[in-house]
Amino acid sequence: RSNLFRVAPEQPDHFRPLHRTVAEFVGARWMGRMIEQHGNPARAAARLLALISTDHGIPSSLRGLAAWLPRFSPAWLGPAIIETEPYAVLRYGDPDNLSASQGAAMLDSFERLIAFDPYFRAGDWGRNSAKGLVQPPLTEKVRHIFTDSNATYQMRSIVFDALHKASGDLPFTSELVAIALDTSPRRA
Repeated sequence: RSNLFRVAPEQPDHFRPLHRTVAEFVGARWMGRMIEQHGNPARAAARLLALISTDHGIPSSLRGLAAWLPRFSPAWLGPAIIETEPYAVLRYGDPDNLSASQGAAMLDSFERLIAFDPYFRAGDWGRNSAKGLVQPPLTEKVRHIFTDSNATYQMRSIVFDALHKASGDLPFTSELVAIALDTSPRRA
């Protein structure tokens, strides 16, 4: 009796989510509640992470689900998901509502991801709202990204997109002007 689900046509006693994103959100919310209510949340979180991940990270079919877990279980599941799949959290999750520590962890995870795969964003240059990456406690970390000559375009574009979607004053005006006026060749 919910608008979130529809009856499966081939099996009238089974239900399917109306949309995959809704199912990922609802599933992650339920998992987060189960972890938080468990008698031993650390053990339950470790077991869940073992079930949804492999040696190489989280399979693509589960990335949307995993991307919502930092929101619903910030203490138990959030750190591992942010470390393993920062781009999934950015693209499919809720990066606008990250805590300052989660935002810092995301920026660190992106730097590790860029060192491993500098072109991880190839083919996906859409703007993602990620206000949690540019909140006031992270000002110096973000300033360093803009002023570091070794910062890649991918990293700067993620932070710039987050600034574009954030409201309020931009404390990086001079840094952004310097980048815009710099004509020297940059690293990809």
